[in-house]
Amino acid sequence: MRTSVTAAEAAAYRLAANHLTGRLPAGAYVEAAHVGLQDTAPRDALVGLHARVESCEPSAWESPGLIQTYGPRQAVYVLPEDSFSVFTLGRLPREPAAQQALQDAADEVCRELAGQERQGVLHPQLRMACATGRLAVRWTASALIVREVAVPAVDVDDARVELCRRHVHALGGEFKGSAQR
Repeated sequence: MRTSVTAAEAAAYRLAANHLTGRLPAGAYVEAAHVGLQDTAPRDALVGLHARVESCEPSAWESPGLIQTYGPRQAVYVLPEDSFSVFTLGRLPREPAAQQALQDAADEVCRELAGQERQGVLHPQLRMACATGRLAVRWTASALIVREVAVPAVDVDDARVELCRRHVHALGGEFKGSAQR
């Protein structure tokens, strides 16, 4: 049984797993964003989509089926909308006090929003509160628009496992078998 890989093999795997060795068909933006695409200036997610998808449109980052929120490094990410729970709830801390602090921050932001989509929300805890799955953003490089969304109805531990699975798939290799909890 082989127990090591070369740097070239690891790089080749990562390129292929992230759809960077051959482009996906036109319009396959959701599949291209399967592991999330960081969207810092100047529209990095669009650059990432262009590298992965044939005939990428300039507005691809706002295509149906994609959503934006703050990610683990507190940068905006473009994600598949149907995976929103994976990239939000999947990174919630396990400690109840830490989870409660995030929920309290999300409560404050949601009170400020008062059920409306708002531009220019500058709540100091907004970036971290996005981990609750209650807030989505739309970052246009010149404006930040925040809105409250329905909390995804998933098991938090399942979301954590799927986030780990995607990370390992994108960076290391296939994760097979059941997760140990």
